[in-house]
Amino acid sequence: MITLVLSALQIYAQETLSPYFKVAEVDASIADASAQVKEAITTSGFEMIGAYHPSQNEDLFVVCFTSDELKNLSLQFNDRGALASVMKAGFVKKDGKVTITLLNPEYMFLAYWGEQLNGQEKMLVAMSDKVKNIFKKFGTLENYGGEEKAEDLTHYHYMMMMPYFDDPDELATFDTFEEGWK
Repeated sequence: MITLVLSALQIYAQETLSPYFKVAEVDASIADASAQVKEAITTSGFEMIGAYHPSQNEDLFVVCFTSDELKNLSLQFNDRGALASVMKAGFVKKDGKVTITLLNPEYMFLAYWGEQLNGQEKMLVAMSDKVKNIFKKFGTLENYGGEEKAEDLTHYHYMMMMPYFDDPDELATFDTFEEGWK
């Protein structure tokens, strides 16, 4: 099964994946760079669903996007599958330049769905290609953010002593999101 997943996701030959792609480094403000990326995302048939400054830092910015196709694909995976329905692009301003990054769809799909893949591999490759093609307009997609063995992503957990993705710790349950947020 793992060999099928790896070859289907076009990563068999490289055996490792990076969590992100460095897309480009541009001489622009975060507002200008993100506006161009947002336009490319929406004209490619995706929907912008959010944007934020991590840690309220004006030099960091993230845009979140999805599509009906990605949402429907994600819902085929019953164990927290919807969590992989959101793609993210990041913007970091440093020394007058803005670096644009993209969450690697293949990395995320293997981490979230690896053990559940059952015939959806071609759809995952097609979706990954659609997302990456949006960003190829801005530069090359260089591996960024370390590497992980592709086969290890199917048993993903963030770090030692933390739960695996497919075996989460349930701390509490609530009837509504608002109740849990308090």
